[in-house]
Amino acid sequence: MNLQTKAARGVGEQVSAALDRLTPVPKSDQSEQLKPLLKVLIDVADALGTAERQVRRTAESLTPLLDKLASPSLTEPPPTDIAPPGFFGKLFGTGKTSVTPAIGLQQWARDAITADEARTATATEAVERLAALIDGVADGYGISLRRVEKALPPFGLEPIDCVGRPFDPELMEVVEATGGTGKPTGTVVEVVRQGYRLNGQVFRFAQVRVAR
Repeated sequence: MNLQTKAARGVGEQVSAALDRLTPVPKSDQSEQLKPLLKVLIDVADALGTAERQVRRTAESLTPLLDKLASPSLTEPPPTDIAPPGFFGKLFGTGKTSVTPAIGLQQWARDAITADEARTATATEAVERLAALIDGVADGYGISLRRVEKALPPFGLEPIDCVGRPFDPELMEVVEATGGTGKPTGTVVEVVRQGYRLNGQVFRFAQVRVAR
């Protein structure tokens, strides 16, 4: 996760440095030479957005497991019915000795509570650190993504607004029809790949999931 955070930060810094060296071209003078650069930028935005979503989903799926790790779990109680040793066991000291159940349970309870408190404290600290690391990775991708997205409009590139709108074949491509969304048929429920306009013209079609 530390490596991923460093990688995300490195990508953001490289993109920022590259963008700082660029001068936005006026819309009226937009040339074909600029389009490959814009394609690279939106590809970087796609990669950062995908990575951020995957980390967020990972965090959501791990949350129940992490909560379970941080929960106390008493050790299994000792048996309360211990058979007394036989004749040879008493003679040679190799047999089991009986334990008064009440005293044994009381001691076990004290030891178990102490051990569980220690384990819970350690697990809670580990869970908090892991959650912070996951959030840090996601935030790193998110910051880099916002930086790239902020650099696109000066070049005449703008995202196509899709979610909640009726499917538009002039702007979008359907990759999946999803049922059980509660939305009217043909309504865009999710953007799989962001689409863009360049100076008002479609530069890349949006890939979407629609309600069935």
